[in-house]
Amino acid sequence: VFGGGSSLGAWHLSGRTWHRVAGRAGAVFRASALSASSIWAVAQRSRQAVEHYDGSRWAAIATGSALVRTIPEDVVAVSRRGIWVSAVSAAGRLVVAHGSGSRWTRYMAPWRMRPERFAADGSGGIWIPAVTSTQTWLVHLSRSGRWTRTKVAGGPSSGVGDVTLIPGTTTMLGSGGTRGNAAIWASGPLPAARARHQRAHRG
Repeated sequence: VFGGGSSLGAWHLSGRTWHRVAGRAGAVFRASALSASSIWAVAQRSRQAVEHYDGSRWAAIATGSALVRTIPEDVVAVSRRGIWVSAVSAAGRLVVAHGSGSRWTRYMAPWRMRPERFAADGSGGIWIPAVTSTQTWLVHLSRSGRWTRTKVAGGPSSGVGDVTLIPGTTTMLGSGGTRGNAAIWASGPLPAARARHQRAHRG
């Protein structure tokens, strides 16, 4: 489990006991794993940086110009050559880098906003919850590099802080709140088995 910076640190469960991790892994606060020997992360050091664990050691990753003059915020690993990193530029714009260990492409959104925890969309793109001072948005970057965004209804009193893809579908679920209450948001059809379960539960 990776926390938020040095105050929370990173923790490892060994059987029934949690231990705080020392060394380079202790600075990781966002991570996404392809396997036990391939973990991608954003770490808080002298500045926030992208790192990779190969099963034996952590190493900083050079992203070239893709993340220049940005602060990385989150990472999602979809495949060996499909790593996504969200960031904020010096001007406050949302930036996304896509690539692998050696080649990265930069995508800059046309809006100033801060990204929350994001996820792959199941079609080669990503969905990113993002916030401004007055509004939460669901921002989509398509496989072709096209940006779109949708307002989360409810204004400042509603928000989505985390999204995930239901495996095998293009349906996204988001967790957040509205008017002081916890809420789950959905985009796309729910799988039939889940929908039947929900109907039976309501009945």
